[in-house]
Parts: sequence; C-alpha cells; structure tokens
Amino acid sequence: MQDHLFSLVGPFVFNEGVKESLHPIRDSTLEGLIRYTSNGTGPLASISTISSVGFINTNSSTPAASKGSADWPDIQFFQMGFGIPKGIGAACAHLANIQPTMVEDYVSGIVGRDSNTIIQVLVRPKSRGWIGLKGESPFLKPIIQPNYFSNKQDLTAMVEGRRIFNRKQFHSELLFNWLINEYSRIGYRYEVCG
Repeated sequence: MQDHLFSLVGPFVFNEGVKESLHPIRDSTLEGLIRYTSNGTGPLASISTISSVGFINTNSSTPAASKGSADWPDIQFFQMGFGIPKGIGAACAHLANIQPTMVEDYVSGIVGRDSNTIIQVLVRPKSRGWIGLKGESPFLKPIIQPNYFSNKQDLTAMVEGRRIFNRKQFHSELLFNWLINEYSRIGYRYEVCG
C-alpha cells in the first residue's frame, strides 16, 4: 500500500466582501443552479475550486535519479479557493481522520469567509504500508498499517518542498517557519494511490 501525503497551508482569508472562492453554503443555491443551467455562468460554472497546479523537484528522491532523470517532480501544489463553511470540522474529520475540534478551533474566526488554501502533495512516496486480514470473517475490518514517513526521504521531500514553495512564493524563511508550525498543528492528510 502506498499513500500520497498532503499538507495544507492556509486558509488565506480574503478581505470582507470579496467572493473569489466557491462557498458551499452560499453558492449551492437554486438561483446559482438556474444561472448555471440557463447561461453557463455563476459559481457553479467553475470546473472545480482548484485554480492552479504546479510540480517541483526537491532533489530528495532517488528513483528518478537512478533512471537517469533527476528532474522528475516529487511534490505537487494545488491552489484552491474555498469558503469556510460551518461544520467543516466534521467533514475534515471524516475525510482526513483528524479530530473535528482541531479544525473547528483552527478556523473559528473565519467561518463563512472566502479563502484560498495551498495543498502540497508528495506525489512519489517511498514509504510503503500494508493491509492484512484480522481473521476469516468477511465482516471483520482489515488491519491497515500505512507506515507514513517510514522512509525518511518522504519527510525530507515534504519539508524541502515547503521550503522551495516559501522561497518562491513568499521570499521569506521566517514565514516558512511560521507555516511549518501552523500546518503541523492540523497534521497530514493522506490519499490512497496504489
């Protein structure tokens, strides 16, 4: 088993009154649906909330180098505009297996606001987990051991990816240190990739 590891930076909140992201409560309305179906406009006309995607190579991965191409990307960034709805903690807890109160505390002052979040993904993780059976009964839940960061190159790539992003985007090592502290409070999100 292999997982893509995620980390989040943000949300970066837009000024009051700026509506530059998809907000599930505000934008999922009958009026929005009519606007979209009648003339293809409005917030629902957006393909997704992802507005940009980029790949970088941290030079911390070895498979690409062993194949003669040290420039294969190992980190992907998504920029996602998304409003912060009430109850986001429960949704995040379900999707990312984290405590709902952690998310609710983190976004407590910005619920209802439009924001932008950066998602960093480790696209070629080296760590491997395993899935096993608890017994013969098909009703028993499987044993899932993801072994996140069991290969230290994964953590090195995530930290270096954030460092590269920070230098390019914010031109500040001080902000990088702040971001590391902030996103480590929430934790990592994972997605099964194979």
